[in-house]
Amino acid sequence: MKFLKLLSVALLVLVASCATKHQVITDSGEIYQVQGDKFFSQGKEVTKSISEEQKDNIVSTLNKKLEVDAEVAAQKAALDQAREQSEQIQKDAKKAQKKAKKESEALQKQLKTEKKARDKYVKSRNKLNKAQSKYKRLHDRGKLSPKDEDKWAKKLKKLSSDYDKTQKQLNKL
Repeated sequence: MKFLKLLSVALLVLVASCATKHQVITDSGEIYQVQGDKFFSQGKEVTKSISEEQKDNIVSTLNKKLEVDAEVAAQKAALDQAREQSEQIQKDAKKAQKKAKKESEALQKQLKTEKKARDKYVKSRNKLNKAQSKYKRLHDRGKLSPKDEDKWAKKLKKLSSDYDKTQKQLNKL
């Protein structure tokens, strides 16, 4: 895949080189502009006045420059792609972190609700057991009047009802 990108960039640079002027500085320090098969120096065409060896030197220098430009463009494209992938990975990581945080908060809430339900259940069970033992103790000693018996029956029925509700709530969770 990288080879295809490099090849397409090189081809693009080569096509662009045929249509545009390229400035080439030779080893001797002379500046030439190359446009297609024509060579210019200081704005004047010098294609016929320079030797074939100079033309080959200029063309090879230009080709090296174009190859370097193509390689730089390919590296830049690869860096841009790597940066985009890195950004996408960061976005995905942030999403996963937010999702994990929400799940953690939901789990904490659920645990808190369950603990509350267990505490209510234990409290209502203890109240019911305590009231039943007190009723039994008073009843066995004969210290309850018929009016007190009714009060205790209502109280025990209410506590029993509360206990059943808390037990059902706990079982739902």
